[in-house]
Amino acid sequence: MRKKRKVCNKMSPFQQKTLESKVNKWMGDPKNKAIENVVSRYDKGNTIDKQDAARHVTSSQYTTESLRKKMPFGIGNSIIGRGSAAVVSNLMGLGHEAKGAYGQYKRGKPVVNIIKESVEDLTNNFAGSVIGATGNSSMNKSKNKIVDKALNYLPDGMVDDKGKKNNRYNPKQKDSSSPIKACWDGFKRKPGTTLGAKGSCEKK
Repeated sequence: MRKKRKVCNKMSPFQQKTLESKVNKWMGDPKNKAIENVVSRYDKGNTIDKQDAARHVTSSQYTTESLRKKMPFGIGNSIIGRGSAAVVSNLMGLGHEAKGAYGQYKRGKPVVNIIKESVEDLTNNFAGSVIGATGNSSMNKSKNKIVDKALNYLPDGMVDDKGKKNNRYNPKQKDSSSPIKACWDGFKRKPGTTLGAKGSCEKK
């Protein structure tokens, strides 16, 4: 069963050393900004169910907006610039998913589940790129209401071992065998904290 992941507000030390993260830094850190945005809005109870989808949507939104801002002469605000930024953002998301899918395959995750989760994540990435291609390119919380509405129609990115949707959050599950993963990769649960609570994660 896919474990629920509580989004922590920083990438792991390993992620920070990758080429992908170096590109992320050059772009103005859209990933960490997206994670901080998501954590501040979906950090309690059933709202944690939306974190995975919200992270993909907002990361893609911010990446698209960053690419628009990088274009010279205001091209990023033209139809061609907006569309180009969205396309590149989706290609970057595809590369990220391919890398993640390969890692899951090596760990023995069922191929069908990997495909289903990847399709859901790419769907959320596409939605985020559309949001990022419209309106401003500020990489802030100005489009949060649009994202909130979009999440009502988007997949949550959670698939269990049988390939079914896994969108149940149970705050009573606190032991290590719980299907819910308390923290983001590279972080661990702080002793004595409540599962899913804000500030319950720390670096390993």
